[in-house]
Amino acid sequence: MAGGGHDSGGGLRWLLTYADMITLLTVFFVVLYSFAKVDVRKARDVGAAIQRAFRVDLLVGTTAQTTGGESGLEGQIASDAFRPIARQLSVAAQSKNLAENVQLGFRQDGLVVSLSGTAIFESGTDQLRPEAKEFLLVVAQLLRTLPNSVAIEGHTDNIPIKSPRFPSNWELSGARAYAVLRFLADEGRVDDRRMHFQGFAEYEPVASNETRDGRQRNRRVDIVIQHLPDGDGGHDGQQRPQQPALASAQPSR
Repeated sequence: MAGGGHDSGGGLRWLLTYADMITLLTVFFVVLYSFAKVDVRKARDVGAAIQRAFRVDLLVGTTAQTTGGESGLEGQIASDAFRPIARQLSVAAQSKNLAENVQLGFRQDGLVVSLSGTAIFESGTDQLRPEAKEFLLVVAQLLRTLPNSVAIEGHTDNIPIKSPRFPSNWELSGARAYAVLRFLADEGRVDDRRMHFQGFAEYEPVASNETRDGRQRNRRVDIVIQHLPDGDGGHDGQQRPQQPALASAQPSR
């Protein structure tokens, strides 16, 4: 009398073994897939938390997110259009030894190129250092390929300044933003009708002013390459940003 179980399969017992193996492999890949989905979800949660704190999207290793006002899909499309440009600027910053002083990110109104620290300006002045000028020429080269408007925003730390030229941090932050604008227009040949500047003094810090490193991060100029108006053509017949070829290869507000 034949018994039950696997031994009853006779010459076809290999089919049972094969079926068991396929089942185990299926379960294995389902588990791997579930782990991957959890990791993505966690990464997005972390990115969203950073956005809420700084109103900025991370460039490296995360999917572009939105920061209010845009749907997720619209925000991702807008950010993706800027990613080749951001990568080129990242490479340029490294080649000019400014990787610690140039941070890139996305926020609601566009791509942010944040220049911070004493490597950009002489201390207490609006005089650009030579290495900063070299990097800004790369920024200008990319801006000339785009129709987008550009906002240039100056920021300081909370240490008061008082001099004949700069009675307060308001004047210093505005002068530094204007110095970047004038350089991009005069030396970089960017149409100055597309640009505007603002000074925010010490009132929009991205780090604590209690530490030296924090104050250095807060002394910055943000160049914001702004999104085009709604629609592919936008207003006034503007086109979406061209995507220059990659040469090879952080903001905040």
